[in-house]
Amino acid sequence: MKTLRNLDDLRVLIPEPAPTTALKIRDHLTPRMAEFIASSPLCLISTIDRDGFPSVSPRGDQPAVATVQGANILDLPERKGNRLIFSLQNILERPRIGVLFLQPNVSETLRVHGSADILADPALASDLRSDTQPALCVIRLAVHSAYFHCGKSLMRARMWHPQDWPEPKAVSMGREIAEGARLGEDAAAALEEGVQERYVTDL
Repeated sequence: MKTLRNLDDLRVLIPEPAPTTALKIRDHLTPRMAEFIASSPLCLISTIDRDGFPSVSPRGDQPAVATVQGANILDLPERKGNRLIFSLQNILERPRIGVLFLQPNVSETLRVHGSADILADPALASDLRSDTQPALCVIRLAVHSAYFHCGKSLMRARMWHPQDWPEPKAVSMGREIAEGARLGEDAAAALEEGVQERYVTDL
């Protein structure tokens, strides 16, 4: 077994891309990218914590998870969650982030990278409200690069083929919390009931 330590060794296994491949990378959002974001109800946000470790968090909304404000600006509203605010805290300390946008039944994804600020603006929060509540705050991303990622990963995963999905295995957040706190079954059940209630009231 050999652990690769440099780019030259890696390129022995994976040759240089075709010269045209990198031409898809833009320094702004094209109209096609803006249209894709406007139809994407889900994204994954990548941030870096104070120890230098990457962290990835999902965001979801309808009809779209983000709003394009211009060729180099997009806004992601912050909704109610567990209040651990890992991603927001990371942005305050290290504002460079990456966002991966996904659409149901589309194998291609959109990757966007840039620098983020956290905005507290009541008017903007109201503009980006959900069906039930305004945004708590807004992550504003200044776009440095953006490009479409080919669909091979989701095609290999057969992500949009329900006939290939495994049987669902529900995760009990109440149980996860109770086990972490070394609490019993009654506490786990009570915590899970609260979680399920907030799934209704906090969306």
